[in-house]
Amino acid sequence: MDDAEATAQVTARFPDTAVVVLTTYADDESIAGALRAGARSYLTKDAGRAEIAMALRAAAGGQAMFAPAVSARLTDAVNRPAPPKAREKPPDGLTQREAEVPGHLATGRTNRR
Repeated sequence: MDDAEATAQVTARFPDTAVVVLTTYADDESIAGALRAGARSYLTKDAGRAEIAMALRAAAGGQAMFAPAVSARLTDAVNRPAPPKAREKPPDGLTQREAEVPGHLATGRTNRR
C-alpha cells in the first residue's frame, strides 16, 4: 500500500495518532495524498536521524515538518496559478479540455494522465 493509504488506515483506526511519512517519493500526488489522508509531516528517506527525531517531536506537539524538497513543492503548488474553473469560459475559443491541459502540464502530470 502507498503512503496515503497507510496514513488513511492509521488515522481512521487511531485518530489521535500523528503520522510522519518517511518515503522516497516527493512528487505532488504522493505529498498531497498523504497530507489529505492525515499525515502531519512528510520526510524523504535522505533525512538524517536528527531530522527524523525533530519531525516526530513536532508531530507529537501538533506541528508539521517537511523535507526541504517537499516544502519547495508545497510552496510552488500554492503559488501556481489555478487552472480555469469548469464554469469559466476558456480564453480565445479554446475548448474546456484545451484550457485544462497547460494546468496539468504545470503540475508535472504525464501525457497519459
